[in-house]
Amino acid sequence: MSKLSQLHDFVKLNIPTPYFKGVSYEEAQDYKKLFQIKNNFKFPVVVRSTYSQEDGEASSFAGHYATVLNVGYNQFEHSVRDVFASYPKPENQQVIIQEMLQPSHSGVLFAFKNGVWKIEFSEGLGENVVSGKKNPFVLLLPKFNKMDKWVASYYNFWKPFEKENPMAFLHGPFLSLSIYTQTLLQYFKHVEAGLDIEFAVENGKMYLLQARPITTKEEKEEVLTSANHKEILPPKPSRAMTSLITSARKDLFAYYQNLDPSLPSRNFIENAQGMPWINLSALLDTMVSWGLPSSLVCKAVGAEDVYKVALRPHIAISKINVFFGLLKEQLLVKKQVERWKAATFAELNRKRADRAALWSQRPEAALNECVEDLKNLYTGLVSHMQQLTGAMSAPVAILHRLGLLQKSKVESKSTEYLKAFNALANGSMDKQEFLELYGFRGFYESDVGQLRFYEYTEQEWNKLLSNKGEIPENLSTQKSKGNFFVKLLTKPVTELIHSREALRHDAMQQFWYFRKELKDGIQKALPNRDIRFEDYHFEDLAELLKNPTDFKKPEYEPQAGWASDTFLHNESGRVLPLNVLVNAGNSLDAKQGIGIYPGVIKGQVWRVAAADFSQLQLPSYEHIILVADSLDPGWIPFFGKVSGVISYVGGILSHASIILRESSIPSITQLPKTIELSEGMWIEMNGQTGEVKKIEA
Repeated sequence: MSKLSQLHDFVKLNIPTPYFKGVSYEEAQDYKKLFQIKNNFKFPVVVRSTYSQEDGEASSFAGHYATVLNVGYNQFEHSVRDVFASYPKPENQQVIIQEMLQPSHSGVLFAFKNGVWKIEFSEGLGENVVSGKKNPFVLLLPKFNKMDKWVASYYNFWKPFEKENPMAFLHGPFLSLSIYTQTLLQYFKHVEAGLDIEFAVENGKMYLLQARPITTKEEKEEVLTSANHKEILPPKPSRAMTSLITSARKDLFAYYQNLDPSLPSRNFIENAQGMPWINLSALLDTMVSWGLPSSLVCKAVGAEDVYKVALRPHIAISKINVFFGLLKEQLLVKKQVERWKAATFAELNRKRADRAALWSQRPEAALNECVEDLKNLYTGLVSHMQQLTGAMSAPVAILHRLGLLQKSKVESKSTEYLKAFNALANGSMDKQEFLELYGFRGFYESDVGQLRFYEYTEQEWNKLLSNKGEIPENLSTQKSKGNFFVKLLTKPVTELIHSREALRHDAMQQFWYFRKELKDGIQKALPNRDIRFEDYHFEDLAELLKNPTDFKKPEYEPQAGWASDTFLHNESGRVLPLNVLVNAGNSLDAKQGIGIYPGVIKGQVWRVAAADFSQLQLPSYEHIILVADSLDPGWIPFFGKVSGVISYVGGILSHASIILRESSIPSITQLPKTIELSEGMWIEMNGQTGEVKKIEA
């Protein structure tokens, strides 16, 4: 795959490239022939190396051999000799003579088969980027096809730059670059990782100069986001849960592949900085492949839209079979979930009982079987949650906009849980009764490594119940009446919401059974060792059980926490913030959040980061507005003791939002990060509009 053969392939595939010709070493020795070749070109030209071993698939020798730019008529012969002189053995080799462009912009596209496509470009010659003379602009390139080029002349569905940006004209050439890249990847099917493509833009037209195989697989990048993990997992998830989630990464993306087998295999989860992040770019590429807006998935997970691709009806129509399959699945999802729960939970309980003796006889085998069952439960839970969320997303958005969703007073399992806790707090329910109903739940309960209410010590219960805030009337244990017409209209949606909340509630009970089995099983296998399973990756725990005397606990990568919401990450561990992208920040101009439940509240900010109730103390403000980075259902014990709730991460269908809405607590989610609220600050929040204003005390 020499440079010269690549250029011939460009011509064959109708991909624009400047006029070129290959000159052999033998031809270069013939003055008359070289003079003849010289007179067929417009100057300046570039004399490029094309050594036979230069661009292999296993390794690349880019930059090892000479290339001379801006060669004038009188320097031609001398430059040809210089390039040949850089070869170890010039005999039977060639150089490329190619007309020199005077580009407005040029650079490199790193097009991985299973990863983001990243453009690094600058004004002028691409040499400035390759040599490091200039810091390049960076842009993520969506994967378009040939039909998009034709449609783009009538409908601008991709706007990577704002109109006033002087580089806005590049969206056309970059669209062409995406289409050429798709063509090249299909043509060079044998290339394993992807292509490193050099390009130049002259007079608004895209030219390709080179396309060599990528040999540095570890440079493959994905856009990762905390998304709803920030809502349901603690600031630093247990090692056990991190390893479990990571092991399910391909199974979770299989949900999308089952809908559309043409999708390439991707990881739904990526492990970075010791944390399990959601692979946003895999979801974005799926939306682009289906012709749906990239903002659809970004709004759902609360991340910045780094693609900025609008609806493309011409692609969506071609995927009509996928949408029919999705629609059929969503119409039947409620019954499917009930059947799955009944069959799966019964099977898990049976296998757990059968496995009890195995922990004493073959603990490693018992652990592996237990973890495999837990992984299947987790994968099934997330997949069915996705189905339920997909089925209700559109109607919920419509009802929410009409203000009808907020008027529906039918209660889900989670709201019943909140009322039970309030009854416990005000003394109308004793602790034993509460534990019988909800002892398997707890704070950040989606992490199997976190404590459940069953496990709380008396001292911890005293801390938890010491915050005796007054419980508002709207959170009393009596049933809400609501409007009959509203209930009737919203019934199909609320049934799906309640099905999802019941699914999570029941799955958390299974999580507790697994947690108890892991604790008891390891205690049985290693009675003289104080081993906490949550402190280990499960594969390491299996090694410990297999060889307990010689086992040495690994030094795990430090956990960074969820401080970086969305970022670029490659397989070697490099992390880049989104502000490296030239178009980053264009979607961060929101001035308000999303209203969850109406109500105008004035009060003081209780600013907290995580639901660690053993450390948090309710402030003594007269009117408290809880402001959190994100809201796990573990915040439930405090929802009944504050006047309003605000979160920076979440959505109208997050578990906490459902509880807040059904409990009539004025609340806002997805507050822009540009609105900074600090402890004790006086604010006025509007749960209808999502607006927040700072006011005087």
